[in-house]
Amino acid sequence: MDKAWIKEPTKSQAYKVGVESFMKYASITAVQGTIPCPCLKCCNLKRWACEVVHGHILVHGFLPGYTTWTFHGEEVSSQYDTPYMKKMQSKTQPKNKLNFKVAGAKFIGMLNSISYFSLCG
Repeated sequence: MDKAWIKEPTKSQAYKVGVESFMKYASITAVQGTIPCPCLKCCNLKRWACEVVHGHILVHGFLPGYTTWTFHGEEVSSQYDTPYMKKMQSKTQPKNKLNFKVAGAKFIGMLNSISYFSLCG
């Protein structure tokens, strides 16, 4: 999915279309009708109804570094399958491959959190 819209001005048509695309994707993961809000004000730290999140993103903007939507169900993609990671995966036993992927996803989530706190903290 193209996420270049995140860097577009909030009033641009490309940004608005991107927000609609994000909302369709993120609403699938709603829990009791709420999702984490990736606007610059909430930084994925607050959960709101999808309609509220939509408004927040349009008004406050979208977190610029939030390009792997781990808080909204996106799994860590193959972009993190570096030669080092592949080598480490090949050294693990088959029963541990799932644990390695989970640890990698948690690490990426941690990096995302650090970038959020630098913007939002």
